[in-house]
Amino acid sequence: MKHIETTTPTTITRREAERQLASEVAILMNHTASDNLRWQGTTIDLMESLHVAFVYGIITNDDGVGLSFKRIVDQACLILHRRRPVNCYEVALRAARRKGFVQLPFLDRYHRRLLRSAGSRPFLSLVTPAIA
Repeated sequence: MKHIETTTPTTITRREAERQLASEVAILMNHTASDNLRWQGTTIDLMESLHVAFVYGIITNDDGVGLSFKRIVDQACLILHRRRPVNCYEVALRAARRKGFVQLPFLDRYHRRLLRSAGSRPFLSLVTPAIA
């Protein structure tokens, strides 16, 4: 009997996972500190997620100009009541270089959660109170 490999329409590529993560970060960035949101994940996961959104350029000012990574980090840390890392660039790059000895990069774990549960919002599930 011949085994036939099939792909389902719910297959999500890593690039699609990156885009969805960036869009979830954009949703977060529409909030303010007065919304009293808190990040329940690690700082390194947050920095990696913010860097993905920065690379996609979807976080902009009112004139449509993309914000710098530092500005995105400052704003997200303010919204989530977190202390900004001294060197947010190094934290984000270190996060992306993780190879899974202790923990996979956040994007890899995010991608796996999307594959298991289509339509979920893994990034926003780490923000409390939950963002709809």
